[in-house]
Amino acid sequence: CGWVAVNSPLGNMGKPLDQTVGVTDLGGGSVQVVYAVEAGAAKGAPEGYVKDIRGGGRTYHVYQHSYLGFGLMAGRAATLKQAAAGSCALKGAEATEFKYNGGASTLPAGASTGAFDGCVDAVASAMRVGAPCEVTTACSFDGAWGGGYGAGAKSMYLMSYLYERAEETKAFAFSGNDETVSGQVGAMVASGKSVCETSFANLPTAFPKGRDHPFMCVDASYIYALLTKAIGLRDNDTVTFVKKIKYGPKGVEVEAAWALGDAIATL
Repeated sequence: CGWVAVNSPLGNMGKPLDQTVGVTDLGGGSVQVVYAVEAGAAKGAPEGYVKDIRGGGRTYHVYQHSYLGFGLMAGRAATLKQAAAGSCALKGAEATEFKYNGGASTLPAGASTGAFDGCVDAVASAMRVGAPCEVTTACSFDGAWGGGYGAGAKSMYLMSYLYERAEETKAFAFSGNDETVSGQVGAMVASGKSVCETSFANLPTAFPKGRDHPFMCVDASYIYALLTKAIGLRDNDTVTFVKKIKYGPKGVEVEAAWALGDAIATL
């Protein structure tokens, strides 16, 4: 599975659970979360969430779930429909329509400075954080079981839009063609506030790598809310943004998301 695709080239197979890494891959329409869970969590898991995998002489209980409708673009559309979406608007920006999957939503005009905390709350509302799931504990968001986010999730590799948006918002010290960059989740608070409090007119200069400038505050809030409010990481947890990993018997460097997707496709 995708968990093996990442942990195997890192040399983690056969190591204790707390020495493996989890994976969160944020696409446009869905987000994949994969990590190893303790035996107790696996025993109480609802059907379909955990797969037993042998590797390096050990058996790992691997949580894997695809949250459909909560990729960056789908999540952006859902966030813009929330009552607090105005918090995500940049000062001086005109009302901007966003079209996704046959529907349309509008980011209001920015009458005042954007508010990162308020935008994070709008995202959490769109995600239905803490909604009841199949069991009474460890529900994550949108009515799905989250697995408890134990030791196997404390070192998380982040891919695709998570890498792109963290780089664009200057959340971490990306330089050149860095393939991996590590840092604490809490760094996204400062960068997110910086984005949301920058006027629309000044945004291209302040954040030259940014794409979809009207929605940068929404996206910065979304990736932070996903990791903390939804998945349950803490501000002092260390995460690694990864663009490429070595994959296959020859150790060829490929896009990390491609390796994950290829592995999942073989299940």
